[in-house]
This record gives sequence, C-alpha cells and structure tokens, in this order.
Amino acid sequence: MKTNKNKGKNSLTRQKESINQKEILSDEDCFGDEIIEDIFDLYPGYKITNVDYSQDGGTIYYTIVEKEKEKPCCPYCGSNNIFKHGYQKCSLKDSKIGTQKVKVTCFTQRYKCTACNKTFASKISFKHPQHNITLRLFNVIKEMMNIGQVSASFVETQLGVSRKAIMKIYKDNAKH
Repeated sequence: MKTNKNKGKNSLTRQKESINQKEILSDEDCFGDEIIEDIFDLYPGYKITNVDYSQDGGTIYYTIVEKEKEKPCCPYCGSNNIFKHGYQKCSLKDSKIGTQKVKVTCFTQRYKCTACNKTFASKISFKHPQHNITLRLFNVIKEMMNIGQVSASFVETQLGVSRKAIMKIYKDNAKH
C-alpha cells in the first residue's frame, strides 16, 4: 500500500511511541499491507492499492482493486464460458475517519460470456445498491436521521452526501 510518506511516517512514529514498545521495529514489521488489511478489513474482497490525501488534509482517497477469485457463471445464461474483459470503475463515498472524509475508487473485474456475448461485472458487496455510498455510510446516515433532532442539511454538511440522497434514504427507511 502506498501512502503519503510525510504524513504516514509521523503518524506511525507517534503510534509506536504511544505503544511504548521495548523493541524497535521497522514500519514494515509493524504495519505491513497485509496486516493493515486483515485488521481493518475495510473493503472485503478488495485490496487497497493506493492511499492519497487532499492538499488541505480533509479527504482520504483510497484506490482498491478486486482480489483474484474464481470465475463466476454468466448471470444471463448460466454459462461457465467466460473470460476477463477489463475493469469497471466505481467511485463511492465512505464514512469519515476522524474528521477526514473518505472517497473510494473501486476497480471491479468485468467479464464477457462467449455463449451469449454479454458483459457483466462482479457486485461490490459493501456498496449500497441505489447510491454511490458504502453500506457503512448508509447506516451512519440512517442512524443520524432516526435520531429525529438532526436535519438533512446538517447530515449533508457533516458527511458530504447530497440532501436528495439523504432524503431518499430517510423516506425508504421510514417505509420499512
């Protein structure tokens, strides 16, 4: 995982000091890519390939790629005669980490079926089906709106999600 060296090193150094480790370990020993992904499992089935920060430090940008898995069957005809056909790019908003907004760019494997000649992509398990947000952010919005003391414009400014999407989530949730 690539990180901004200046910010990452300072925060890692502070984390090490706060742990008060008796043995000095390198950043790779303590915080290897696999360890971070296993501990946090932010995006199941995907591997974080890049992390960037906005100039003002207000937003974290993750780039993730779907991990290798078995080829699925064609959802249209059920055939196993498929081949990889590039990637589908999807941009999502996720819940904040501290005070920083999180934006995720997912690259999901696309396939083409040789039997019916149709293309399809893997489903993103953590994406809300109707909005370009994660299920985690959806649940945060739902909880904030269920409190009843919070307006949609307040949620919009706090989370960076459009008021229209917030109201749709609120109305859909009220029906259930």
